Amino acid sequence: MEFDLNLPAAIALFLGSSAVVIFSAIALARAGDVIAARTGLGHLWVGSLLIAGATSLPELVTNITAVRIDNPGLAAGNILGANMLNVSNLAVIAAVFGGRVIDERLSRGQE
Repeated sequence: MEFDLNLPAAIALFLGSSAVVIFSAIALARAGDVIAARTGLGHLWVGSLLIAGATSLPELVTNITAVRIDNPGLAAGNILGANMLNVSNLAVIAAVFGGRVIDERLSRGQE
């Protein structure tokens, strides 16, 4: 399937999509705050798991699309690039801001 858009239509589509992404991100962040407040899990924990998981959905769609169009290079590049960057960001944030507290909570829950 190929799209043939002229430049003004492509710009309008880009700007419209950008607006949807911005408003969705704001709603996602607010929903994460509500979940953190009502469950008592904390903003770092909810942000690290739920928000990061939701923001990784574009990579999932990219990988599914790559499989459907038979482009393994796109899927591999996405996995090794974007997904690994997200995982490393989570690890750095957990190490810097969570440290021992996250480790202790995980250890208690694992017993």
